[in-house]
Amino acid sequence: MSALFDGGDERITDEVLDDAMKRFATGQSVDIEGLTASPDDRFFILALSPNNARVSVRFFYDTSFGDIARNFSRFYEELAITGAKKHIPLWQIL
Repeated sequence: MSALFDGGDERITDEVLDDAMKRFATGQSVDIEGLTASPDDRFFILALSPNNARVSVRFFYDTSFGDIARNFSRFYEELAITGAKKHIPLWQIL
């Protein structure tokens, strides 16, 4: 997931990332550099915000790797910029 978000991992190429996303979206397990993940594995996103001396929860998202992969695949298909890098890191889009 780090390669999708920040794009800073040169070991994971666009081809490897694209294959992993397709495998997740079709319900298959993925093994990248010895790390195995299944589309049914839970995936959590927690966003926090500082608020004076406290921390507040902005949102909490609970889903599966398969759902995340399908959403990212659909997002990148809709983004489809001709000649652009296949997987633009999300921080650059934001």
